[in-house]
Amino acid sequence: MEWKERLIEIIGMFTLGEVLRFEEKYDEQFHALKYLYSKTKSPSVFLSLVVLNALSSYQISCNGERYWWEFSRYFAGKSIATYQIVDAFMRFLHSSRCNNRLLEQKIQRVKKVSFLLIKRTKNPDWLLRNQAIFAKEIARALNSSTESKTIAFAIKMLNYALRIITGKNFPAPKSIPIPVDLRIRKLSKILGIEKPKKFWHEVSTHTGIPPLHIDSLLWTGTRLARDESLVLSLLEEKVR
Repeated sequence: MEWKERLIEIIGMFTLGEVLRFEEKYDEQFHALKYLYSKTKSPSVFLSLVVLNALSSYQISCNGERYWWEFSRYFAGKSIATYQIVDAFMRFLHSSRCNNRLLEQKIQRVKKVSFLLIKRTKNPDWLLRNQAIFAKEIARALNSSTESKTIAFAIKMLNYALRIITGKNFPAPKSIPIPVDLRIRKLSKILGIEKPKKFWHEVSTHTGIPPLHIDSLLWTGTRLARDESLVLSLLEEKVR
């Protein structure tokens, strides 16, 4: 069997529900957001901060897990009113050890989407039902595309945040592509994949797992692969 077919077969062994539980148990970014929400009084402020941080999560100088923990610990326990969100987030960017590149560019992005975020995060139920529409609104505000890796990643983290707030399991939109960042590009190159976005979309179509959740399997799976005890634990759960 060709390795690509084998890869699709392995991913297809997971149900969507299992992938969502996998994220909740093993993705450190999910854990960081869960910690932050436990220390935050306002769902709308929490959602706004998560999306702003995701849209600014490029050209960072440490790994994603470490950065999201830095972000969550910074804002944990802080009392922030809606009108203070933008200033508070900009102060975080100026103090961040992991995210100190292209600051002016990131600040301008924050300003462009701030009104939209404040408007939409007042209604988490609307966001839950309209994740793909929200992606288009962000893209319009930034004069970008919904296929932009930062916008795709923002919807992934929004999905995490909404699941944490509501306590419900629901997937990200199938229409949002996998964020082709350096990690996915490198992995795809090793696997001989020339068009990563197209290939992982085909995997999504075949398995029924949205691209953003395939991203989680790839992202977290590479970390798990380095820890034999975690891999064995996961396999034991799968065969129960």
